[in-house]
Amino acid sequence: MIHTDILIIGAGLSGLLTASLLQQRRPGLRITILEARPKAGGRIRTLRAENTAPLEMGATWLTNDHPRLMALLNRLGLDVMPQYTGPEAVYEFSAAQAPQRVQLPPGESQSYRVKGGTDQIISALLKEFGPEQLICSSPVHSVSAQPSAGKESDGHGGLEVRTPDAVYSAALVISTLPPRLLANSVTFDPSLPEPFMRIASQTHTWMSDSVKAGFTYAGADPFWLKPGATGTLFSNAGPLTEFYDHSQNGHHALAGFMHPDMAGQTTETRKKLALGQLTRLLGKPASDYQSYAECIWKDEVFTHSPHAGFLVPHQNSGHPVYREPLMKGRLILAGTETAASHPGYMEGAVESAGRAANSVFEYLGTSA
Repeated sequence: MIHTDILIIGAGLSGLLTASLLQQRRPGLRITILEARPKAGGRIRTLRAENTAPLEMGATWLTNDHPRLMALLNRLGLDVMPQYTGPEAVYEFSAAQAPQRVQLPPGESQSYRVKGGTDQIISALLKEFGPEQLICSSPVHSVSAQPSAGKESDGHGGLEVRTPDAVYSAALVISTLPPRLLANSVTFDPSLPEPFMRIASQTHTWMSDSVKAGFTYAGADPFWLKPGATGTLFSNAGPLTEFYDHSQNGHHALAGFMHPDMAGQTTETRKKLALGQLTRLLGKPASDYQSYAECIWKDEVFTHSPHAGFLVPHQNSGHPVYREPLMKGRLILAGTETAASHPGYMEGAVESAGRAANSVFEYLGTSA
């Protein structure tokens, strides 16, 4: 059995930031982070290829209404860049109606992207940890109370956490998994309360139904940035529903969302239909692309948990049940769906990390 003080499940933004805050405020704590995927990042996924613009297949945008995230970027030495949309967009109301050019509201709140790519947040946080603290390819199967559980912080007693390859003992466990995934993939002994399990099973997982795609383009003068052109589109007909400029550092791309129903198609079918729509709505130059990439989040077993019926986007996100004590206060929940403020966004992930860190110190009787 491997002993640690604090065990964090999930190495996405919430998990890494929680570990960072704990380590900053009490350097002596032994902190272990378990990540089911082969590498950290969670729902932040920036695809990179040589001589192309990075494509955001996960978390992408933030605004001035996200002060905690802005403060984190400042602490990490990262900058933001405005999301370029241009003055007009192509809007397709339905397949039966011709697309039209529409003016974009000039007073709309400015959206930003992380300069250099959203994954710069993950890379910066990872620099704060030793290689022994992050264990990848380690999905958690069960969490059990140990008979000698107490408030000791020496790693002996507390909760027992099992993965396919190891057993861990921790005074406290912090889960940053989406609530529905946690409820459906991890076994607890004793069982978690029925009200919690019911709400968790009916909580929509941010991004889990999303299909994101992007096309990169060669050259220094992309067609959509020329006078009178646009690369912003909104469509009710699909397959693309929202598409935007995704240029970075002199490399150019268009990226955004496909209709969730496209998840059932093949990659070639999605690419063919998307390219046909871009060419039809933005003009023939759209067909002269450099590369194509996509991410079907429904296929991500460490994010998506299948469900019958329909879950409304953000359904039960931020529910108060996620901030109630579990397993006598030894199991703490973080993750964007658990946040009281901006659940479902990176801002919510940051808020939940701060709350989780405070909960740890409250439990240990240490001043925050």
